Amino acid sequence: MFACCATVDDNTSQIEITTAEAAVSEKSLSTPPTAAEEPVVEEKKEEKQEAKTDEKIEEAKTDEKIEEAKAGEKIEEKKEEDKKEEETPAAVESPEIEVSFPLNGKPLGLSLDLANPGGMGAKIIRVKEEGAVAEYNKTAATPVKDGQSIMEVLGTRGSAQELLEAIKANKTDKMTLKLC
Repeated sequence: MFACCATVDDNTSQIEITTAEAAVSEKSLSTPPTAAEEPVVEEKKEEKQEAKTDEKIEEAKTDEKIEEAKAGEKIEEKKEEDKKEEETPAAVESPEIEVSFPLNGKPLGLSLDLANPGGMGAKIIRVKEEGAVAEYNKTAATPVKDGQSIMEVLGTRGSAQELLEAIKANKTDKMTLKLC
């Protein structure tokens, strides 16, 4: 194939055909073109094929990058899930710890969250510096800590209000708490 353009001469009604390489003569029509005279179109096809190949390579690289990014996102999601599992308090799974200590005539020395309507237990807001619990914590293997929940007082289970009443009703010099 030849790239050509046709012009019409108004006076003679002849058509002149030109190519990008040279004018085509009658002799050149009867003989096949030599390697030097091969049409420019073949070169353009090769260039298009090379461009398509380059595009495919780029697409493959992009696909690889997308897959790598997806894999990275999955790894990050898994890490976040694992981290959340570690951070999530396992209140249901944690065993209760029983602690017993003498009061020695001192107040208990705890600040409790009593606003747990309908819930069981009382959350320890703060262990005060003075009191029976602070004395117990000085030598205890399992100290009473801020954030723990008292689930039972002297064998009584119930709401924060019920546990507070059990603490006030204690007539002994000993306290037993179950914590989680």
